[in-house]
Amino acid sequence: MKKTIISLSIIALLAGCGGGGSSTPDNKKPVPKVDFPLKGATFDAAKLNSTTLSIKEYNSSFMEDDALVEANYEKSTYQMIEDSDIAVYDILNKLANEEGIDSFYSVNTTEYQDAELTQPTDQDSSFAGKLANKHFITYIDKDASKDQQLWALPDFVANGDFALSQLGKYQATFVSELSGLSTEDIHYLLEDNGVEETHDDITRCDEITVTRTFDFSRASTEVITVNSKKIEAMKFYIRDEIAGQCYGETDRDLISLMALRNNDPVGLEVWVNPALGIVKGIEKNDSKKKAYLVELIDFSMNQ
Repeated sequence: MKKTIISLSIIALLAGCGGGGSSTPDNKKPVPKVDFPLKGATFDAAKLNSTTLSIKEYNSSFMEDDALVEANYEKSTYQMIEDSDIAVYDILNKLANEEGIDSFYSVNTTEYQDAELTQPTDQDSSFAGKLANKHFITYIDKDASKDQQLWALPDFVANGDFALSQLGKYQATFVSELSGLSTEDIHYLLEDNGVEETHDDITRCDEITVTRTFDFSRASTEVITVNSKKIEAMKFYIRDEIAGQCYGETDRDLISLMALRNNDPVGLEVWVNPALGIVKGIEKNDSKKKAYLVELIDFSMNQ
């Protein structure tokens, strides 16, 4: 199972076109000119060539320079998968036929030690697709079965008009039920969600249910500049809750698993533009003594 920042598979994305603003009379606020507006923004892997994320870990929730522990960088490239090729991949074929996911694409990600992207440390590849309602993008582990991955939990909003229409009033909840996980996969999932230390005695689970909530009830919009390009992003929160009936060394060692990601009832703070995916994300652990900052620092578009 792939470890992600915001689930995240929170890994990152996607493509759009320019917008404009003009002076406005009297008491109306001027609309700033943006290169990637939310209105009309949609995910299109055919337009997006690459994105580069900076991922910083701090030993303080204040994310000051003297608290920086580690920084690395991830560059991802995207490619559409033609309909005729879907049948080649067993997991994509199942999701297309049984779950109605479509518009598949592949993601190849390389992790680097340096911002110049000259010192690679790891590589990974995955799939992604648009959920049946067309409003969300989900990541897909190409090496795991359907019952052993979080395909049912989307990673970001794929439609800017939909997102704008839900400002301040909407919560979208998705549920994924995992079964047949190995002990290693269970602990990987728990570690990724910041709850492994409190459940390190678990050896197996009949089933683990992960519930993800996209909370737009306190959402707002903000313009973020990346390489001189102004990107209008929606700020909102993502919460994950994990539950399951699990066991220790024997079947008599019953362990009831119920936890929030990082024991945080607020959730991950994210800024998203469907054209480019995650523009910014902040994650804090349960003790508030550590934080992660994810930022889009570069991207390129296909001509």
